Amino acid sequence: MCKTIKRRSLKGRSPSSIWSIKGFVKIGDSELSLWGNFPDISIKVYDVQIFETKEDGAPLIMDVKDIYIGFNLWDIVNGNYDIQSILVEDGVFNLVIHENNTTNIQLALEAPTPADSTTTNIHLKKIKFKNLDVHTLDEATNTDVEKFIYSGQGGFIQKDSIIAGHIDTELELNVIKDGDTTFIRKKHFELHTDVSYNEDTGILDIEPSGIVMENGDFELVGSIDILNDVDLDLTITGTKPNFDMLIAFAPADVIPVFGALQQRWGNLLFRDHRRSGQFRKQTFYQCGIWSWEGLFREQGE
Repeated sequence: MCKTIKRRSLKGRSPSSIWSIKGFVKIGDSELSLWGNFPDISIKVYDVQIFETKEDGAPLIMDVKDIYIGFNLWDIVNGNYDIQSILVEDGVFNLVIHENNTTNIQLALEAPTPADSTTTNIHLKKIKFKNLDVHTLDEATNTDVEKFIYSGQGGFIQKDSIIAGHIDTELELNVIKDGDTTFIRKKHFELHTDVSYNEDTGILDIEPSGIVMENGDFELVGSIDILNDVDLDLTITGTKPNFDMLIAFAPADVIPVFGALQQRWGNLLFRDHRRSGQFRKQTFYQCGIWSWEGLFREQGE
């Protein structure tokens, strides 16, 4: 029989009071299940909040209703940090990328590293997301990218300086530039990808990945040099020979026009298009507009 232990709310107290971190972590009730699948143990934590600092009125970084963590007791005892599963649902994230490329959550959770610290290898076998509203504000470009994640799942392995992961997710994307919406508004995305990040070199490698944007299907492969002004080396390929490629990037109010053109003109092809260059030197508009250059009408019938 499953044994569940409930813990009272911390009522404003937080583990951060004993951690040497800049931010403040607030946790509500929690439940610990011991015997249902022992030695597998599960912890469910309610109402988790992270603030940038411990000061009153500090900006909120994260507010999540439920976080579920499953792990094997013997793995932890033996120093193998293999987490079986994490479920994060019903929450809001307000992430900020500062002009020096640091982030607000990174600074909030940063703690002094002991001189004799060693690298810990961590495996996260499965992670799931549900109903998360994630805002990422880039201060350098004053661009807010909102991703409402309907559902997502994946996992990752960290070994020494390499972090490798797999992601499958469905989301809605909105991009706000200088306080105004762009043509990337309420765009439906699906993403299926394998990535690996080298902390020493700052290179994010993207394996051949599938992307669905509205009705357009794309393949993406390449790398991003995070430490070198987010330098891009990406190749995007369209996989549908019709107007769905163009409609995917179109503003919502002109999509009916393209639908009429598709009926009149027939199919399109989307050339393989390679994009290199520093992201900081582009606007998000340009990063979308250049993709139109790969579109051309089929010759002949």
